[in-house]
Amino acid sequence: MGLENLLRLLNDPVGVCEALILSVSTLRRVVKRLHGEHGRWWLEDPLVVHTINHLNIHNLQMIQIFHSLSGPDQATDELGLMLPVIGNPADTDCALVCLAPELMYFAMEGLYVEKGRVLGDAITDFERVWNPLRCAVIEVGRQEGTTW
Repeated sequence: MGLENLLRLLNDPVGVCEALILSVSTLRRVVKRLHGEHGRWWLEDPLVVHTINHLNIHNLQMIQIFHSLSGPDQATDELGLMLPVIGNPADTDCALVCLAPELMYFAMEGLYVEKGRVLGDAITDFERVWNPLRCAVIEVGRQEGTTW
């Protein structure tokens, strides 16, 4: 994904409502901060770049962040969230990850037991990942002197 495509999506008035852009190395620090306190969090190591067609963008590069936290009504507890990346992810200080709800999607969804049936719940998946991830990104940024 080129920077121009990302900027086009971020500047779309009916598109992205909130986005955080950070380096892959900062994302690693965020994941490390979340791990344990908010369940298990991890990135593939080494990073695997998934090239897909998503949101009418061809050859979009994405990396996957994983989260696992058991709950009483869960049939599965592992989620895999795909995040768009700009640049070469192997260069963790220069490659950028975009955290924007409209640009992310779940490659691995959670399954939950509701009234004896096993169902997916995209809203619950999103809330389990987005809120702690967003807060941790802001906290790590503050600790490192970044202003948002």
